Amino acid sequence: MYSLVVVVFTAVASIQVILQVWPPIAFDVPAGASCRPALKGLLTAVKRARAAAAASSDGERAALQQFRSTIAPEWAIRGSLEEVCAGDPAALKALKLVDRLRYAEEHAVRYEAGDVASLRRTVDQLEPLVATSVESH
Repeated sequence: MYSLVVVVFTAVASIQVILQVWPPIAFDVPAGASCRPALKGLLTAVKRARAAAAASSDGERAALQQFRSTIAPEWAIRGSLEEVCAGDPAALKALKLVDRLRYAEEHAVRYEAGDVASLRRTVDQLEPLVATSVESH
């Protein structure tokens, strides 16, 4: 019994400290916000950000920064969409899927950026050699 009281007290105190240090972000629902068009905007932003990050050749950090800055305009209202979509179960399910896609794409950017940036640098170093070989034949 004593252990239960200690665990509950510790958990409640920890939650209080966490909420004081990192308060939940309150998002205002934009006036006239509509659920499905906002979802489409999130999906479009993910696709646009993926393409922007893929075009980056400066490594993982730069690609990740490019991804996040490109996705930011539409995703700024993400926190309010659950409220906006509350009456549409299919849209709420789609919102969760779009969230998963966003985080999967962001994760992929991290992996791909390191590999691709390294490969691009290597190929860039080989480019003069290839150009010389072609001219001499």
